[in-house]
Amino acid sequence: MQSTITIPDIQISFLEFRQIQQHMLLRQRWWIYVLLLGYLLYTAWFADTASTSVPFKIGLTAFFIALLVGMLVFANRVLLKRSFNKIPLHQQPVTYTLSETGIALHSRALQSTSAWHTVHSARKVGDWYFLANKNQQGYLLDSRRIQAPATEADLRALFQQHGIVIQ
Repeated sequence: MQSTITIPDIQISFLEFRQIQQHMLLRQRWWIYVLLLGYLLYTAWFADTASTSVPFKIGLTAFFIALLVGMLVFANRVLLKRSFNKIPLHQQPVTYTLSETGIALHSRALQSTSAWHTVHSARKVGDWYFLANKNQQGYLLDSRRIQAPATEADLRALFQQHGIVIQ
């Protein structure tokens, strides 16, 4: 295992950012949408059964489903684009150096270092690793850019060595 792993010139595109965010959203909060839709459908079908017709209930069900899908598409396209544009690190290349002591980040706008104990989780989405830290921030590491002689196996071993489980 390499003692220092360098991942140079990472710059995430909006499409990759959106893919990672969608994956995390669906893995964490998908049940909220099911509960919301279930509540709306229950209300439409069973709350006042005497005064509404079946075609009206079917129309209301279709409306609720279309509304929920529309809200998700809006959030996906507009709000994620806004979020992506607000984060300066996504607009420029970033180099990460991972060592036994922690994670060092170097870019034109920012240079910082974090100890491993601040990282509480990791997720792998495609070729990307998202490391979440205790400050509700994170690091996006592109495994395709790991500088030789280090490999992705070395990166995973470093995570394991510091007790970070990849989900």
